[in-house]
Amino acid sequence: MSTLQARSEAVLNASVSRVWAIVTDITLLPRINPGVIKASGAINEPNAARTCEVENKGRKAIITEKLVEFVPGKRMVWRVESDTVMLNRLIMKRMFASAQGKILQNLRTLAQNQ
Repeated sequence: MSTLQARSEAVLNASVSRVWAIVTDITLLPRINPGVIKASGAINEPNAARTCEVENKGRKAIITEKLVEFVPGKRMVWRVESDTVMLNRLIMKRMFASAQGKILQNLRTLAQNQ
């Protein structure tokens, strides 16, 4: 089990299959997650790995993550394996926590408008 960095919840007026299709489509990650410029890799299978090029306050970084928990239609948990700016836990926790609201808002927009 990984250390929890941030947790948020939202109610979406969309089917579980619709939401799951969005969160498992790596091409949509830059539209959902603020700061993600580009993403590659797998996102919808156990032990998948993805690499995200991100920008935060003018600083660019490459973050590699591993999917450590995967329950289709219910739960995905990612662990940061590496990042090029070596963000410490406190900075990462603040960064993730501040992005959660925007991520859920973007997910809601995609899920309910398509």
